[in-house]
Amino acid sequence: MRTVLHIGAPRAWPKPLGPVPWPLVPLGNRPLLEYWFELSVDLGALEVLLVLDEGAEQIESYAGDGSQWGLHIQYGFHREGGAPLAFLQRSPDLWRGGVLFLHGPLFPRRLPDFVRAPPDTGFFWHGESNGNCCALCRDAASVEVLLAEAAPDVGTRRSFAELGLDPVPVESLRDFFALNLRLAGGEISRYLAPGYGAADGSCVGYNVVLPPSADVAPSVILGNDCTVGLLASVGPCAVVGNHVRIGRQAQLSQCVVMSDTYVGEQVEIREKIASGNRLIDPEDGVVLELEDTWLLARMPPAAAPWDAYRAAAGWSVALVLLCLQAIPFAVLYGLIRLCGCGRLATQRSYSRRGTVRKLPVFRSAEGHRRNLLVRLFYAGSLDLTPRLFGAVRGRWRLCGHEPLRAPEDQALRDELKVYFPAVFSYATARGGADDPAVAAMEARYYAEHRGILEDVRILRDTLWGRLASGLQKRG
Repeated sequence: MRTVLHIGAPRAWPKPLGPVPWPLVPLGNRPLLEYWFELSVDLGALEVLLVLDEGAEQIESYAGDGSQWGLHIQYGFHREGGAPLAFLQRSPDLWRGGVLFLHGPLFPRRLPDFVRAPPDTGFFWHGESNGNCCALCRDAASVEVLLAEAAPDVGTRRSFAELGLDPVPVESLRDFFALNLRLAGGEISRYLAPGYGAADGSCVGYNVVLPPSADVAPSVILGNDCTVGLLASVGPCAVVGNHVRIGRQAQLSQCVVMSDTYVGEQVEIREKIASGNRLIDPEDGVVLELEDTWLLARMPPAAAPWDAYRAAAGWSVALVLLCLQAIPFAVLYGLIRLCGCGRLATQRSYSRRGTVRKLPVFRSAEGHRRNLLVRLFYAGSLDLTPRLFGAVRGRWRLCGHEPLRAPEDQALRDELKVYFPAVFSYATARGGADDPAVAAMEARYYAEHRGILEDVRILRDTLWGRLASGLQKRG
């Protein structure tokens, strides 16, 4: 028996939650896709084929070869305009031993009478008017019925309710929210628990800091690497993702807090979704973005040890460079302002925590780009001196990502799990035109390949490249 999950059709509703495709949206702190993997294992369908389109790279990175679930996963790609069953109809012989088929965002909700050993024959079908469907064919005859009919005859099909399953659509933030509250209300006990299960239906992940004065009311789901503040109250019916920090005296009930979120002190969240600095009303989909980091903020990912070493080394180098550049900057910038050749402006940019900071940016006056003073200013990288001052104060890293503009680069900021806004970047090294596609490529590359050697290369290419370019123009 095999499983075919046709999960390539894009959906817009998960966008406020973060840069994840709908198969990876967390329900009870487990991606929706993982519940279908669990069902496949229970049914003995260990050969899984994922038919992808939007978010293919993220899904393949998460699922891999399927070995962590005891599955063997292969991948295919959706053909635009093709019917859901067309993929199966191209190779009918592959499915003769039975198939579990899914098309669209459906959650395999388990009822109290869920059957882990279904009958050896039968055709189980669930279909919806929007095209979402799922089917379970246990024998060759049932597979033929599935392949022959886009909407199987009522007399032929059987209900998933006979197996103790209720396929629930997840087509909106309201559906997402309601399912999470169901799982937090105790239904998570019907699935593999994402952590330590408790008798009251709660589930607590690994490496959770929970002080005695905190109140956790049943039932809740707490993710991994969470910290709950003193006198904080969590529950009932709260789902808290991984790597979440809950401030002192905060109150969370009947809510969903997504991973990597900071909830401030004395903040109350009820019947809402919190994701980074976003507060979302699941009923009408209204999204409120907060700039006050004392209320809600995006938590930076847990730093790897080498990131801390790079930060310490970068701060030391930034201090040395600032001392070397301070006097030349004061002299040259004073002359440039006196001559009207340029000035420092501010640009709204995202900090590492997702808040917006003012970044000093030097703008040369129109027609003065080739002015001798401006060329010397750029050749000595003195336009970056104010940023170095910010790096010494801890606002920016020495080397890393070019600070992303707010709000123009919001989508890219949401996509990057690791973001180190810095003084020196690939953009300062190449000194070229601001191409958004190139900037996005460089941001993704640095997130994956960052390291001390990469920082040294960026710093070298920026300082030497600008100096050489300035001397060449002068000559």
